[in-house]
Amino acid sequence: MSLSGLRVKRREAVAEMLVEAAEQVISEKGYERATMQDIATAAGCATGTLYLYFKTKEDLFNAMVAKHCSAIVELAQAAMDAQASPVGKLRAKIEATTDYFERHPQFYRVFYVAGPTVKATIQQSLHDEALEVYQALRQAETEVVAAGQRQGLVRSDIAADELVDFMHALCVGTTARWITTGRVPPRAEQTRLLWAVTSSMLGIREEQR
Repeated sequence: MSLSGLRVKRREAVAEMLVEAAEQVISEKGYERATMQDIATAAGCATGTLYLYFKTKEDLFNAMVAKHCSAIVELAQAAMDAQASPVGKLRAKIEATTDYFERHPQFYRVFYVAGPTVKATIQQSLHDEALEVYQALRQAETEVVAAGQRQGLVRSDIAADELVDFMHALCVGTTARWITTGRVPPRAEQTRLLWAVTSSMLGIREEQR
């Protein structure tokens, strides 16, 4: 690897460390109370070093969201690709996202509780890379739902993109409620509940679920 390549890798590693520190501090103190100095201290670096990578706390928050959104999309897409039928793909996507939710409760707590605001929709809360990867997943899901409609597996009285919006609203609203109330069910129950309601909303017959 060239010297410039090593420098890029080092910069990426430092940025990752700073984002992880921001997630920890914001989770503990809340977005408003957390300061750039707090985050630098948690990361074990000078505040000036932090500003070399991120100009504002919002930049750090957006980088954290982008990191997790990219990871969720990668897992969800891989899970859907491993299934042949539209119904299997949709269920696999829910299983992948509940698995990520189970493994990264701190991020969801920051996003829903300790973040700068709770926006009306996920898309309004995302920026740049995070918004792009979210939109890519949304498009993939829309294509899967449309395929299910063509095969008579999914209700066709509502447009595919609108059904996907309803699916996302259901999942986001439910996980937000679990986090904010502190009553998070076991992972298997999360999947069961979300799939039961989602498949019913999509008009998927019981024997196909």
